[in-house]
Amino acid sequence: MRSEEYLENALLEWGSLYRRNLKDKEIAVWKRIFIGTDPRILALALEEVTTKAERMPTPGHLTKAIAVVRDNHPELIPKAGLYFVPSKDAKGVPCVYWSDEAMVPAYRAHDCPEGRLYLAKLKEFFKAKDLKPPNFGAGDRQKIEEPVKA
Repeated sequence: MRSEEYLENALLEWGSLYRRNLKDKEIAVWKRIFIGTDPRILALALEEVTTKAERMPTPGHLTKAIAVVRDNHPELIPKAGLYFVPSKDAKGVPCVYWSDEAMVPAYRAHDCPEGRLYLAKLKEFFKAKDLKPPNFGAGDRQKIEEPVKA
């Protein structure tokens, strides 16, 4: 069920419980305020507000309940995008662990045998083509010059 449906059902329930006839405009305001709220979080917050309220809840009551639910259930808060945690593997080699594969370490090219082999072959390629190889990961970043304005 979508968050708008949870909200509308709760508002209709509250209207009958507190003998209040909610107009469509009032329901639209509630929906506009809480649109995009995760349905799982909203459902728990609505349940909390419904059980604790002595009179018709306000949007402020629901906002506070949502904050409480988010604090008490961090697993319901979606993580945005891909993230990593810098660490070291079992041998003490620096690596990172990415969120999509939390048990598989990822290494810089200089820190693993496959990466060093790749960099060596890349160096050979540049040498064969008589090109200057880029400086990969030695800590120095190549300075990018801004274009000359006419």
